[in-house]
Amino acid sequence: MSKPVLQFALLCDEVIKEENTKKLSFIGLFGKINSSVLPIVQNRMYIITRWINITDELEHMQYFKIIREKDNKEIYDSKKNELPFLVKNEKGNHTVVARLNNIVFDPPGSYYIEFYLDDNVQPQRIYIEAVIMKNEVI
Repeated sequence: MSKPVLQFALLCDEVIKEENTKKLSFIGLFGKINSSVLPIVQNRMYIITRWINITDELEHMQYFKIIREKDNKEIYDSKKNELPFLVKNEKGNHTVVARLNNIVFDPPGSYYIEFYLDDNVQPQRIYIEAVIMKNEVI
């Protein structure tokens, strides 16, 4: 029996689900968070994952962690902060949309999002740069 495969993972500002077609639109894809003040807070962001190759009738548990790269400190764990998502067989694929509010990136620097399925870490990651913008004189 094959295991589900993480086809993609995205980070964006907004997700819209079309009422008639049920299609998802991802608005404001990003990998960098700019701020003029400390600490850097992302008020709202969405993490979208798409799992394919689901050939069983089992429920699979997905969760993710946001980790500061310089010291591998975990700043967010969806398994600790909310109920994990269940990835169910849905014609061989499943899309998970997670909304996060007020995530603090302190200090500025590099972060990454690590994904797990059934407690197994996945090779794909999303990298984020949290940056303080400097005032520019025109």
